[in-house]
Amino acid sequence: MVCLSFSTKIQKLIDLGNYIISGGTETVLILWQLDTGHQQFLPHMGATIQKVVISPSGSSYGIQLADNSTIVISTAELEATAHIAGVQANVLQYEEPIESIVLRVGEEPSKYPLIQRTPAVVNPSDPTRLLLAVGQHQEINPHKPILPTSQWLQTFDLGTGHNLSRQALTRTVVTHINTAPNAHMISEPRTTHIQISSDGLWLATIDEWLPPARDLDYLARKPRDLESERLSKREVYLKFWQWSPITTSWELVSRVNSPHSSADNLGNAGHVLSLAVDPSSLRFSTIGEDSIVRTWTTKTRKRDGVVVKDKNGKAFRNWTCESAIYLYTPELSDDAPFSVPINGSVAFSPDGSVLAAAHGKDSLLHLLDPETGTIRLSLTGLFEGEIISLAFLSSNLIILSNKLTIYDLVRAETRYSVKLSATTSSLSLAQKSEMMHLAVDPQSETFALALPGRITAPTVEEIRTQSLLAQYSELAVFSVTKREPMVRQTFGTIITALLPAMATEGFLVLDTLAEIRTVVKKGVQPITALAQSTSSLHLDDPVIEDEEEEVAMINDNEGDEEEAEDEIQPLTPGDEEDADVDDDEKPVVTAQQLKGIFDVGPAFALPPVEEMFYQVAGLFAEKPLVGGV
Repeated sequence: MVCLSFSTKIQKLIDLGNYIISGGTETVLILWQLDTGHQQFLPHMGATIQKVVISPSGSSYGIQLADNSTIVISTAELEATAHIAGVQANVLQYEEPIESIVLRVGEEPSKYPLIQRTPAVVNPSDPTRLLLAVGQHQEINPHKPILPTSQWLQTFDLGTGHNLSRQALTRTVVTHINTAPNAHMISEPRTTHIQISSDGLWLATIDEWLPPARDLDYLARKPRDLESERLSKREVYLKFWQWSPITTSWELVSRVNSPHSSADNLGNAGHVLSLAVDPSSLRFSTIGEDSIVRTWTTKTRKRDGVVVKDKNGKAFRNWTCESAIYLYTPELSDDAPFSVPINGSVAFSPDGSVLAAAHGKDSLLHLLDPETGTIRLSLTGLFEGEIISLAFLSSNLIILSNKLTIYDLVRAETRYSVKLSATTSSLSLAQKSEMMHLAVDPQSETFALALPGRITAPTVEEIRTQSLLAQYSELAVFSVTKREPMVRQTFGTIITALLPAMATEGFLVLDTLAEIRTVVKKGVQPITALAQSTSSLHLDDPVIEDEEEEVAMINDNEGDEEEAEDEIQPLTPGDEEDADVDDDEKPVVTAQQLKGIFDVGPAFALPPVEEMFYQVAGLFAEKPLVGGV
């Protein structure tokens, strides 16, 4: 038990009975009647119960849960009357919880000080909806971080700042019996990847479950045998969900067991390294540790040759593997595959005609044809060390490894390359995979990069003593044409998700405070500001620009020889005269520009009047374009 609360209302009726309300990690609210010893249970609360309070009138119980939510329960019917939830992503513990005073069997912490990324996507059909993979427990111990589970899908409204829904993506253990006979918590699956189709109607998720080492100790005589037993029992599922407007939830359509095999070629379920979505069609792609790239498409469901339809006459669809592309066959050694770090990434071009894939640390980048399932071209030297992420921005391929490379597919040349700092390059593969983020914004033709700072691991002792509270993340926004970042910002917390804003130009940032922030161009209305007050926007604060700021994550002294700079043409005398005339002209504001300010949603979701005033004033303060609008 972690919390006890006495009802002040019932304490006054001591002659009629004395009650105690309690709750804890078993996710069950218990009402104790001390006189009779009777217990009444209210199970399936969804997460660890942290606090319980009683309303002054005694008509309601307020319950705070560990997943950043609060439930109000009626004392008469014991039914929920209100459920208030915020962003339920992982956060760091900044103070010891109440339950820390209770001696419990601990879970095995991570080998390296890291906090895992939060699988998240923005719904393209409704950019105000953010989909997050979250778990039952939200707080992470900064000194001994464990591998958190994420078996739920949370839908969060960015415009109003309210939780919309939560549903299960994997099997869950929301019950009062959630501990094994050895007193350990039962291990649950973890959602590792989420992608959504361009029409917002299909969702692809990947979840995996690896049995804890403590459960298989009796089967292993050597550490290698133990790891082999764990991998032989690993479960990996690729699931496809379809949005149902009737039930307003995601319905499971297809489940693929073990979409990829392990690298040891023993037939075990392999880790899925990356999941990508085709922006132009209904297609997804995965790459696994078996060095195989698979593409997945829909197929009409048939039974005895007849198309199966629902009650509305719409045909059911199944998801199947369209093609399997073998990148290469790795050579196995006595130490493989357990001591060899493996990573990979895939990405579709905007028109879906090219699928880029890279695997491991062989410095080979493959350009694939997703239609025919063949390798068109293989390039070398575009990344160093392990590949972390790939992304397309127009005709440019962005490659993130120990260096950042922008490759122009049309010109078949590298635009520029920036080598990351030695501190970032020295991180472990697990730290890079979980704490380095890359996102592209097609609207503004920019991309953002987030890297962890102040994380070093030179010795085993320092690894064990490091705390995540001292860590931070650095964010930089780049253009594909210029090597210098357009925006540089240091966050005092660790970034766990980086996404394009979709509705506007800019990016969404989720950190270890479970706060969503926006990085947008000046004058652009961020979607998350619709739920903010005028004072929180700091509209009257002076703008401070520091052009001499340096980013520790990037080594600006390297990669100059690969930089492609655009030449600046001097103005001709005629151009100078046109420029002088333009300075005297009045700005021209079109109806479309005004519509972009006032027609942004329903009346209740409009931004503050003061913010709208500044945006309109900014339009009339701008200089007109040469040659008219």
